[in-house]
This record gives sequence, C-alpha cells and structure tokens, in this order.
Amino acid sequence: MHSSTYQSTDNPLLSILYKPLPKHLISVLALADELGMRPLQAHCHRGLGTLYAAASQCEQARTELSTAIEMYTSMEMTFWLPQAQAALAQVEGH
Repeated sequence: MHSSTYQSTDNPLLSILYKPLPKHLISVLALADELGMRPLQAHCHRGLGTLYAAASQCEQARTELSTAIEMYTSMEMTFWLPQAQAALAQVEGH
C-alpha cells in the first residue's frame, strides 16, 4: 500500500507544486491496477519514485523506481527503462 503523505522539501515552491501529485498518482495507479493497464502502472511507479526522491524519501523512491524498472523490463519497454535506472542510480548515490 502506498502512503499518500508527502513531506515538504526545502524549497517551498516545489512543496506547493508537488504536494498533491503523489495522491493523484496513487489514485491513477489504483485505477490502472484495476483495469490491468501495466504500462500506466509502471509510469505511475516511476513518477512516484521521482517525487519521493525529490522529497528525500529515499527508501520509498527506491521501492517505486525498482518496481518501475521490473515492470518496464518485463514488458520490454526499453524507451523508459534508462530513465528509471538513472533515477534509481541517483537515489542510491545519496
């Protein structure tokens, strides 16, 4: 289960802009799961991972990005795979 809590970043503008996004992505992810839309699920996981990374929530970012990478790989979605891998490498570098 995903937490809809999003901690603010050091940048107040980013906090204002991104605060509602995880909640919306989680809703889209639930709907995509219900409808069996795996590519959309993978994109939601990547989006959540990117947002969690921006909020310095590294463990959540790792989980979401790893899930996206697994999904992209299993579906052979090679266009999106390098972006997710780069985002995960950046999180693991912290």
